[in-house]
This record gives sequence, structure tokens and C-alpha cells, in this order.
Amino acid sequence: MRRTAGTESDVAERISATAAADPWSPALEGIVDLLAGDHAMLVIHNDAGEEAPTTASVGMDARDLGRFTSPEAARWMEPFRLAMPNGVATTWSALVSDRQFERSAFYNEVVRPANGFYAVASRLNLDSVSIFLAVCRSKHNRDFAAGDVASLQAVLPLFAANLEMQRRL
Repeated sequence: MRRTAGTESDVAERISATAAADPWSPALEGIVDLLAGDHAMLVIHNDAGEEAPTTASVGMDARDLGRFTSPEAARWMEPFRLAMPNGVATTWSALVSDRQFERSAFYNEVVRPANGFYAVASRLNLDSVSIFLAVCRSKHNRDFAAGDVASLQAVLPLFAANLEMQRRL
């Protein structure tokens, strides 16, 4: 089921709502709507390594999210993650060709079972946490365009500010 497009201000309102009991779902729903994605995920790691990562998703079941946060997936994804510039939204296809991605263990063991293929994503390394945010579409859809990348880039500072506020509280 395709969601209707939202606006950046809609996403800003939803990000502000992250102080609720299920803090990140409204923001992720807003981003999925804004970018006409199929699903999204957020993974927040404490750089001190003391806690399990905070995870949230929309449009994915717990099994799919669990595959993305498994140690094997982290190992397979590491070269892609390191190729992502810090704080800059990018399409997955800018990091790796579709053909190469289709042959990777990461795609076949993690992404394909979650019905994903195209993604626009970002990693943010802050003082004591790192954030990975991705919005995905299936292979039967189209890749994300420059406008989609710009929209995700526009809301990234809101995520960082909200996370910093939550940590201070």
C-alpha cells in the first residue's frame, strides 16, 4: 500500500513528537510518507558500547529489523556504512551498483527478505552516539531521486537535535 506524500514540516512535527512512549515511530512514519517509501529503520548506537542499540522501524516486522541489527548484518554492511559520508544523505545506489548489491550477502540474507532494494540513508556520528537512518523501497519500485535525498538531508538536523535533547533529559 503506497502512502501519501507529506511535507518537511509534517516530518518536523512528528520528530518533535518523539518524546512519546514509542518515540521514533511518528518521525519514521513521516519520513516514509514524505519519501513515498515502503519502510524505514533507525538504529542508534551508544559509542561507549555499554548498551544494546536503540532500534525503531515502520513497515517492517520485528524479524526483519532483527536481521538488520544482527552481528552478521553489521559485518556485511560495514563497508557500505563506512562509504557513507557522515551527516550526508545518500542513495544506496550511489554506494554500490545494483548488480554488485544483488550479489552481496547483505542483500540476499538481510535486505531481500525484508522486501527492500532501493534506499536513501544517512549515518550521523555525534559526540557519544551514532545514528543510522534508512528509508527503503522494493526492487519493483523506483530508486530514490535527488529531491528525495534533499528531503532526508533537510530533516537530519532535527533527528540530531531531538536525540541530543532526549539524552540530556
